[in-house]
Amino acid sequence: MSGCHPRIDPACGELAAADTGLRPAAENRLLDRLQLDWSRRERRALLRLHRSRPSAWIGAHEHERHAVRADYCRARGIPILRRLTGGEACYRDPQQWNLTLTVPLAEGGAGAHLAPWPALAGRALRTALHGLGFSVGGAHPGRIELGGRTLGEVFVAIHGDVVVVEAHLFRSVDTEALLRVLRVPKEKLTPEGVRSARRRYAALDEDGGRAPAPAVLNDAVHRALAVALGLPAVGLAWPVVGRGTGDARPGPPPGEDGGAYTGFVKTDGGVLYGALRPDAGGAAIETLSVHGDVQLHPHTLLSRWCEALATCPLEEALERTVAFLAAEPHEFLGFRDEDLLRLLRVLLGRRVLQARLGLSAGESGALMIHDPAGDADTPAVLARAQVLLVPYCAKPTWCRWRHRDGCPECGRCSVGTAYRLGRTRGMRVVTIRNFEHLEQTLGRLRADGVGAYVGLCCRNFFLKREYAFRAAGLPAVLLDITGSNCYELQQEELAYAGRFEAQAELDLPVLEKVMAAVPACGAPIPARGGARRKTPPTDPMSPE
Repeated sequence: MSGCHPRIDPACGELAAADTGLRPAAENRLLDRLQLDWSRRERRALLRLHRSRPSAWIGAHEHERHAVRADYCRARGIPILRRLTGGEACYRDPQQWNLTLTVPLAEGGAGAHLAPWPALAGRALRTALHGLGFSVGGAHPGRIELGGRTLGEVFVAIHGDVVVVEAHLFRSVDTEALLRVLRVPKEKLTPEGVRSARRRYAALDEDGGRAPAPAVLNDAVHRALAVALGLPAVGLAWPVVGRGTGDARPGPPPGEDGGAYTGFVKTDGGVLYGALRPDAGGAAIETLSVHGDVQLHPHTLLSRWCEALATCPLEEALERTVAFLAAEPHEFLGFRDEDLLRLLRVLLGRRVLQARLGLSAGESGALMIHDPAGDADTPAVLARAQVLLVPYCAKPTWCRWRHRDGCPECGRCSVGTAYRLGRTRGMRVVTIRNFEHLEQTLGRLRADGVGAYVGLCCRNFFLKREYAFRAAGLPAVLLDITGSNCYELQQEELAYAGRFEAQAELDLPVLEKVMAAVPACGAPIPARGGARRKTPPTDPMSPE
């Protein structure tokens, strides 16, 4: 499907372009909407080239809770806006170069496909930059790379009978601002994280200021897109003017407050988050909310799916979803129908956890299920668990065992309780000292034929390093950790290297309920030993 040429309205005889310059973010958001309406009304393709004041732009299907650091943005007057297109959140500032392309589609958009557009726009941008002397590439259709690093990205959506393409290129990168604004970017804000991000992102002016003048770049991109669309390129005075107000910050979708079952699944096309609230009788769905950094067509499919499941009996939800997707022509970029079903299984499984493990709805949301089989059957995974993995960052900073595998169960931290819960069931308990140690440990578990394991780690770590869990191919139940975790303190680069200096917290009530569902897999393992004291030692590096 990605090889299909987009079907453009035959009445669209040219690609007009206009540069609207540097504007406040709210004005750019308004101009995007005015541009969409103009292309729909005039049946003409329009390319708008623009820049924006510092602002955070979340994807059309995202929730700001998962996309940006809203408190930081509000404290510093950085507006949060929602793009017309899907995909992940991005940070814009005056040094970024942005484009919005709107193209009317043939036959009122009937039979339109989303997949060709990232490839078309990506090829055009690479062609334009090649002509300006930049050796760019990109393994992903919608990503522009320079020296293997991200120079820009393309996001797409179809709104009725008009396709919208949004893209940005970095003229320069304010790495620290980007890392402070985005909640789950590729790296975080530490000296190590900033250096890592600089190795991940590229900019047009990083090699001695050789970025082309804006007018030159505008012209090259305009001509390249016109060729890709098979249309002549013409200039145009911006046809509509207007001013926007407010930051258009989206509110929480329904079903997000207390009492809802929450969960997420990681897919190749982004992360899908869900919240399901049962009705008062606990037998049917009252509300369902699904969002994520994904791209799909039709644009309203997720909200209509949630509406279709309202009042649906819980036991019929999966079957009704299969029927809904079969009856609704749709297209997902990088994810599949099965991923929506997998998310729904996770949410429905929270009810089972509540009943079998004695968890509240909120406590059940702390569990992350990694099940390669896709069943999301937590009790079944727990029944096969043989190993417990504990993060070193949950040990006190003064503990001699913080960076060592093992625990004497001295009684001065929650890790000792975790070790006791594991060893009394005959489980092997391992303290994960750094990311490399995690990969090595998972490899050994796979080689040893371990059926499943229980792990303790923060959600952000799992989302960022999910590939390591996937590569191991082992089912696992992971419990989110709280307190001073490295992501909230923006110090995860130190954590990966085993040098994080704050202490995270294990949720012992939840851990105890989860471990109660793990059957003994062998004889109890004797404790390592150690005097039990209730206060830290005088010498912070001394063991018990």
